[in-house]
Amino acid sequence: MQMAVNLTSTWLKWTETMKAKPSKCISLGFKLFESKIKKEKFIPLTDSVYSPFDPGIIIDGQVIKFIVNPTEKDPFKANHFKFLGRWINPLLKEKEIKDKIVATLAEDIELVKNSKVNGFMKLWLYQFYVLSHLSWPFY
Repeated sequence: MQMAVNLTSTWLKWTETMKAKPSKCISLGFKLFESKIKKEKFIPLTDSVYSPFDPGIIIDGQVIKFIVNPTEKDPFKANHFKFLGRWINPLLKEKEIKDKIVATLAEDIELVKNSKVNGFMKLWLYQFYVLSHLSWPFY
């Protein structure tokens, strides 16, 4: 992974107009951690044999942050990241993501329900706002 990032960095320098933005990057690695190997370079996130880990990728002299970010104020965002509108958990669990989608849908429905527009406008809002807002996480 580091070799691919190094080649990307070299290409970005060659373009002379583009540059890497490590602050917008997130790294995540998955690896088979065997118990018989005592000297391990990476630290697994869980106790399972196949676990996510921080690969410690560097681009332009800056370390790319790991997906699990304990300094994040929002506890959901501390353990998830968004990729093309879809939330991803490093442990590949979906329960919290489903709960967040349901909560967002309930908030949107409540927002339209409490609005002061008439029935046909509410129907329009459900069709063009709530449904489109709900469908985005499923792409």
